[in-house]
Amino acid sequence: MTAVAYRTQRRVAAFRKQLGLSQPQFGDLFMTTERTVKRWESGQLAMTPHQQYFLERFAEYVKRKGLKAFRRRFAAEQPRYGKRGRPARL
Repeated sequence: MTAVAYRTQRRVAAFRKQLGLSQPQFGDLFMTTERTVKRWESGQLAMTPHQQYFLERFAEYVKRKGLKAFRRRFAAEQPRYGKRGRPARL
């Protein structure tokens, strides 16, 4: 493993933990799977340049706007059953 790959691996794991996201949630940000995130963090797979670019943009957003704003914008959970409120009658 190269030094750059090792730094990226550690950065991915540290950033995900800083955000307080699970591996599946973090994978959703990059439109990938939990398995891919595990492989990034273990060093078995390297992020593509495109994914590294977005990792940097997310980090800048957190630095500029704060963690709370990031979670509200990118990591908010959607309502479980569609729209809130009473279910429509069938």
